Amino acid sequence: PAEAWGDIHSTVQGVHIKGKVETVAGNYLAYYDNIHAHIREGKPLAVTAAQGLDVIRVILTAQESHRLGQ
Repeated sequence: PAEAWGDIHSTVQGVHIKGKVETVAGNYLAYYDNIHAHIREGKPLAVTAAQGLDVIRVILTAQESHRLGQ
């Protein structure tokens, strides 16, 4: 549904872009439910700490790329 779409507001190569973008439906609470089940019941993690660190590295690299304009 359109009400679940995200907003984009950016400038790319001097062109301003503003509008809506389709997003992927998700169940973000399931992530935290899984952490709870891991701590309380020993169930395996769906996302490991190493995988989470990889995501943070990608975000930091993207921020650095933006800062450097590369």
